[in-house]
Amino acid sequence: MIGCGADRRQERARRKCLEALLAALDGLGVSHVVMEPRGSRLDERDFTLVDACRRKRIISADLRVDFARPLDEGGCLWVVDAACGAVLADLRGNSSFLDTLRARLTVIEIDID
Repeated sequence: MIGCGADRRQERARRKCLEALLAALDGLGVSHVVMEPRGSRLDERDFTLVDACRRKRIISADLRVDFARPLDEGGCLWVVDAACGAVLADLRGNSSFLDTLRARLTVIEIDID
């Protein structure tokens, strides 16, 4: 349930990460971002954040953001999980997975405090 201390911190961290991610993708010229849905209430929070980013000019009005289930839409959202796993393994001292992706991956560090 959103509202508990840990959940609020997790949602705050998600908002900060999503804001930075959208800004980076927009800066790279990405025109369409597809996120995995989390449920109508949480998806609405994400859309509210996207609108706020547009109003603050963190992202352009041209960046389209949608939700889709990977298997329903034939997408490859699982690739993000693999990339995150490679970065986490690197942070823990095993760079072999990240080395494979390094030429095609940009790691953005975000202070969530």
